[in-house]
Amino acid sequence: RQVPSGGLPMDVGVVVVNASSCKAISDAIHTGMPIIDRVVTVTGHVNEPKNLLVRIGTPIKEVIELCGGFQPGVKRFIAGGPMMGAALGHMNGVVTKTTSGLLALGEDHIQNVQKSSCIHCGRCMRACPMRLMPFKINEASEHMRWDAAEKYDAMDCMGCGCCSFICPANKPLAQSIRLAKDQIAAKRMEEKRKKSNG
Repeated sequence: RQVPSGGLPMDVGVVVVNASSCKAISDAIHTGMPIIDRVVTVTGHVNEPKNLLVRIGTPIKEVIELCGGFQPGVKRFIAGGPMMGAALGHMNGVVTKTTSGLLALGEDHIQNVQKSSCIHCGRCMRACPMRLMPFKINEASEHMRWDAAEKYDAMDCMGCGCCSFICPANKPLAQSIRLAKDQIAAKRMEEKRKKSNG
């Protein structure tokens, strides 16, 4: 079955569930227990990298302290993994049901490279598992042309980050596409709201 562009597996009668969600569903059915904790991998420039079972709502700062704190020289702190994770600007957040990992990166893991202009080399297209044209979606996003981004199937992006990783111009393609997806989703929601109101 093929999921339509911008759609979900549910649209073709399929439910895709990972192992931890299966366990959470089982717990809810058999014990009535909602999701109250999740396994979080804490790694990178921390003194004691660990996999922890963390109660949802626990301050991230406390999770890092439980791992012995940061090593000197942390330059970037990411919620999630190195490819699909989102950089955090502060430590004031809490663990949520979607927090799978916390990654502290030092200078040795971050390339201080300059962005340059896209030369349309096509590497991002070849790397994309969804066969999208990330450079085209990025161009539309940079100019806030959300209709054009939608035309280039931005909503089909699964956010793997391969395009950003491979880009010789060091463009933040994945972040640009994520922004386009958010704007397109907001536009669709607004259109749906207007239609339902008459």
